[in-house]
Amino acid sequence: LVLDTGAMTGSISGEIVARVVKENFHELKVAPERLAMPDVPEPTSRSLTEKFYLRASDIAVKVTEMLGQENSDQIRRELPDPKPHDVPGTWFTGPF
Repeated sequence: LVLDTGAMTGSISGEIVARVVKENFHELKVAPERLAMPDVPEPTSRSLTEKFYLRASDIAVKVTEMLGQENSDQIRRELPDPKPHDVPGTWFTGPF
């Protein structure tokens, strides 16, 4: 599993997966996967960013799928939902 903070298309994760498959195809037990940002501009409103960014639960679900297990609902319930990235901490006092 390759994680990338860039967009899915044209990202470094695609190059990493391509090289792993090319050089180690005979050693792979499952198909390589990658998680990256959608191929759309980054949203600016809180309601849109909630589904845009990857969360720990997204990573855990993908790993369990790759291992052939089907307990994604349980994983999503057990992992806490983080605070949105665009909500500043109490330290932030301005400039607006």
